[in-house]
Amino acid sequence: MIQRCNNPNANNYHNYGGRGITVCSEWTDFSRFLEDMGEKPKGCSIERKNNNAGYCPENCIWASKKDQANNRRGNILIELNGVRYTVAQFAERFHLNAQQLYAKLKQHRSKNNPNQMNLF
Repeated sequence: MIQRCNNPNANNYHNYGGRGITVCSEWTDFSRFLEDMGEKPKGCSIERKNNNAGYCPENCIWASKKDQANNRRGNILIELNGVRYTVAQFAERFHLNAQQLYAKLKQHRSKNNPNQMNLF
């Protein structure tokens, strides 16, 4: 976490420190991090609730890989009746095949705005 935010030579620096993502000064001391976050639950890793904000107690939780996959900034979002879903969440909620749904959505991307889906 500290390396990817502070070290320009780190593999993923461009996705973290290069975008302005920081680690709060208190968390440079691991004992303070542990005090704020507690022990890492099995199957979880640190997650930022807001992907555009840094690592701090107010913005971090322990989350499963599935939860983290639904909180990626590159996800395609589907809104239905005022509720936003990722493709995976939508497919799970409505018992659809996520890969087939994603492929169908890609076919219908707007030529003028690739983030806009014209389905109807």
